[in-house]
Amino acid sequence: MTEERTRVHQLALSMLKGIGPVNARNLVAYCGGVDALFTDKAVRRKLEQVPGIGPRHLATILDRGVLKAAEREWELVQRNGVRMLFYLDPEYPYRLRQASDAPVVLFTKGSAALDPDRTVAIVGTRTPTEHGKGLCEELVEGLVGSGATIISGLAFGIDVVAHRTALRVGLPTIAAVAHGLDRLYPGEHATVAREMIANGGAVVSELPHHSPFAPGNFPARNRIIAGMSDCTIVVESGPKGGSLITADIANGYDREVMAYPGRPSDPRSGDAIASSSVTRPSS
Repeated sequence: MTEERTRVHQLALSMLKGIGPVNARNLVAYCGGVDALFTDKAVRRKLEQVPGIGPRHLATILDRGVLKAAEREWELVQRNGVRMLFYLDPEYPYRLRQASDAPVVLFTKGSAALDPDRTVAIVGTRTPTEHGKGLCEELVEGLVGSGATIISGLAFGIDVVAHRTALRVGLPTIAAVAHGLDRLYPGEHATVAREMIANGGAVVSELPHHSPFAPGNFPARNRIIAGMSDCTIVVESGPKGGSLITADIANGYDREVMAYPGRPSDPRSGDAIASSSVTRPSS
């Protein structure tokens, strides 16, 4: 089997509708590799026996259309200079691989080291106060001595403040986005993304080219932020929102989770933190 064909099979596995990362790993383990899943007729006849598959998902796996879609995606990956990492590749981020629901495939643009010595996720509300923006900037500035890589989601608010501050102080920064790498949302942050890539950072996603924007993509993206980080720090957040989802996921991964204590009257700090699983540092 050629390397190119194996890459197509890896992409096809990640694109199987309704399978998900956990069942995808079960399939690879049962079949003895990803190539056998798509080429070995004897193996394919017994796929119903794989835990979590059964007849409900069998038709999806056997549909030859998924291979055609994967071939088109592989062409786009090569044409657009995107790096593709399968979860069994040695270059796949070590921290993220420890999560049972880590993406089967991770697409990256940029030269950032995905396994640096230290990684810190900084997340928060899309509508921060000036006080919150200042705290975020001070936090990133204070991490310069550690050489930490700053990870966030390139969204409005705290996310982009973290990325911009990292660029200003010379720290590498990685953005995990909720769409394919052929586009950027929000478009206003395209310049920031280009600067990140040009300065040793990266933009990463698990979604293929031309993936539609969908609300469900954002919580899924948040697990990449949490999974790639040693710790997640919430700067400001409402009682609901993506930053608290990220914090909860990081807590579930047994990673450090911290938050700035806030003024009791501010709904983006005290009330929100108290209603989440985030622990408040003493200072």
